Amino acid sequence: SNPRYCEYHVFFSNIVHQDLLQKLALADNEHEVVRQVHEYYGDYSAVNECLFAATSCLGPISKVSLNRDINVVLSLLLSMKRKPSKIRY
Repeated sequence: SNPRYCEYHVFFSNIVHQDLLQKLALADNEHEVVRQVHEYYGDYSAVNECLFAATSCLGPISKVSLNRDINVVLSLLLSMKRKPSKIRY
């Protein structure tokens, strides 16, 4: 179908998985209306320059809650321009 707008600017608030970007690229192949895609690592709140806060699930630890906490820490490190590649991969 035809796109609703003439161009799209897509912003993500954390790390985007490669398969999601691939799906986006395939969907945009015909009309080429996606102009930019950015990841902004804002999965936490800065309290001050030395302290940050993140929401976390209280209760029993599950795989989902653990992955959420890992993504928050990765988001913090990436926004500080650190290279957590050893942790991420």
